[in-house]
Amino acid sequence: MLSWSSPHTTKRADRECAGRKVRGGGKPFASRAHAETHVPICRGAPARRTAVRAALERMGLRGFFRAEVTAEDGMETLAQRLLSAAIKLGRPPDHCVVFETSPVGVCAAHNCTMKARAAPAG
Repeated sequence: MLSWSSPHTTKRADRECAGRKVRGGGKPFASRAHAETHVPICRGAPARRTAVRAALERMGLRGFFRAEVTAEDGMETLAQRLLSAAIKLGRPPDHCVVFETSPVGVCAAHNCTMKARAAPAG
């Protein structure tokens, strides 16, 4: 799911996105980062934009993200999604921090010259 998109993986990502709940410190972190630093935040997901927006709305996180990289953007790899996020935020990759739940994602962020923070999944 982290490398190439297909209609099958997009539908699976939509289902997973629909079932997401706020866990851990996601909302407090986003709220604090947004309010205190005004750092632009982008959400990347292999799901469709409507599914991502609905999930963020349900979690009360919609207003914290300046940009989104979703299935409609046509990015084939995780590295492409990360670089697209940097472009949408108007930041050079080496000024971006990625919060990622997989070792593959952390490696992709480092390959894009981004800083990465491993975040627990679920």
